[in-house]
Amino acid sequence: MDSKKNCATEIDLRVCTIFSLKEPEALLHQHIKHWTEVLGVSSESLHYVLQLPPQNEQTFSKDSALSLFQKYRVPNENVILYDQKYTNTIQKDLFSNCTTASFARTPAKGNAWVSWSDSDEFPVVPHGKTILDHVKSLHCRGFSLYAGYMVDRVAAHGGLPDVSDEPNIFSQFPQTCALTTTILGAYTSKMVAFALPCLGDCYNDPLGSHHTNMFQRGGKCQCACEARSKWTQVAHFKWNAQTNSKLEWRVKTFKNDKHGESFWWSESRKMLQYLSKNGGRVNSSECFSLGEDQLVSKHIGMTKAEDSLITCDK
Repeated sequence: MDSKKNCATEIDLRVCTIFSLKEPEALLHQHIKHWTEVLGVSSESLHYVLQLPPQNEQTFSKDSALSLFQKYRVPNENVILYDQKYTNTIQKDLFSNCTTASFARTPAKGNAWVSWSDSDEFPVVPHGKTILDHVKSLHCRGFSLYAGYMVDRVAAHGGLPDVSDEPNIFSQFPQTCALTTTILGAYTSKMVAFALPCLGDCYNDPLGSHHTNMFQRGGKCQCACEARSKWTQVAHFKWNAQTNSKLEWRVKTFKNDKHGESFWWSESRKMLQYLSKNGGRVNSSECFSLGEDQLVSKHIGMTKAEDSLITCDK
């Protein structure tokens, strides 16, 4: 990318996350701490859609979640409560509504960027930088998309323990793996963040997914990200003590689904079969060491479907 943008102005990054009370309470604790203490985002820039499943499916209460938000100074107005049935088809509306409400309430101060962050996905920025540093660097070099690879994380020896408040979640789940590609055959590319205009000009997925190929270049869209060798790691903490129950729920719920969630049934069934075969653990053959360079592209490839619409400098 040769184009340069005005770097005198600041980056105003808003983070929107859908968090279900089916997830561990400690995961919410770790998610907020990672974005604020590690990535350097202010708590005022964090926005959550708190999904409220039936009480018998909740692992902790709404009041406990709201107390955590208060503890970490996430403003009350940044939390949207959603108590209707959650489906993948409603995901885009929830992310979009979260984004629209944020900028309507507080207009951007500088260049507006957005991150649609899944609750179990934690970006890893280059050493010594905050995510704002990195986004500003991208912006100044003419990029408007910040891409990454999702790297599955499990505990030592392939275990799937509970998530705890302490220590840091990366210490609890230190092993890097490629379960999403090798077992599920699913997409691992992630759009970590994007300049706000890209949402209207380039985004083309009706379900609210935020993989890189959901931002298709051409025509009105001039958004682009760096070459894949420079993509960041997005640590994926999906695999923990609650994995089996969540997968079993998806298999039961989405087997005969006709509204776009049938892939959830297929992926969940594959993973349950894999865990059953391996005694509830992850086999070391699915794991790798990132090494000092943290170069994910050496270990994780992309599916043909992902690669077909990719938007980056080659």
